[in-house]
Amino acid sequence: MAEGKILFYQDTERSVFKFVGEIRHTLCSGFDTALNQSFKKNIKTYIIDLINAIYLDSTSLGLIAKIARFTHLHHYPKPTIFSTNENVNMILQSMGFDDIFVIRDANAESIDGLVAVEQRTMNKQETHKMVLEAHKILMDLNEKNKEAFQNVVDLLSANNE
Repeated sequence: MAEGKILFYQDTERSVFKFVGEIRHTLCSGFDTALNQSFKKNIKTYIIDLINAIYLDSTSLGLIAKIARFTHLHHYPKPTIFSTNENVNMILQSMGFDDIFVIRDANAESIDGLVAVEQRTMNKQETHKMVLEAHKILMDLNEKNKEAFQNVVDLLSANNE
């Protein structure tokens, strides 16, 4: 298994997230925190670089979709995803990301100043909440996702009570 990491850069106009290796929910606490901070700053341009990503679990996909939901709600431009990995592109398309992102099968520009997203320790309840939110976001994208993730959301919701 290729260890994953999420890198981040932000200036006054854009946020850039670069995913490397296998990205699982265990890496997403810092990503979710960085997203929420950029939303508070009203950043309008988002770039997601998946060139070096080899696997994205459903939680990471849901949090990526959270970006598109934010930009859509605020009438900002669609976020851009760069990915040249055929398997990753297939997953993105199967989830309906081609409707909510501009997906470019090309290399992203090189960004100086990328730093590793700082992972924060989450308790079981916080992790549960993040995973549930990510899956609800995926479900809201389309009927196919709703069918695919309904049981997961039902199970997570039942365990949250």
